[in-house]
Amino acid sequence: MQQESADLCIEDDCRKRMTDDELRLEIEAMLNGRAISTLISMEKSELREILRNIKTIEGSTQRQISRVTAISPNRIFKA
Repeated sequence: MQQESADLCIEDDCRKRMTDDELRLEIEAMLNGRAISTLISMEKSELREILRNIKTIEGSTQRQISRVTAISPNRIFKA
């Protein structure tokens, strides 16, 4: 009972959640200073590539990306 264990439990796996403001700053950094609103008017192939990169940001969710970028969740899911 007193032996140390290296077992991983569900409680130990805490995920870091990112706020919308933090995500907005990360996306703006990815866009090299361009406004987030420019995403809506981009070509499909360029937008798809950028969305793929945005989805790799740790701590963000697809719904949160949708809120911040004003792009539909379905479009983000398909990217």
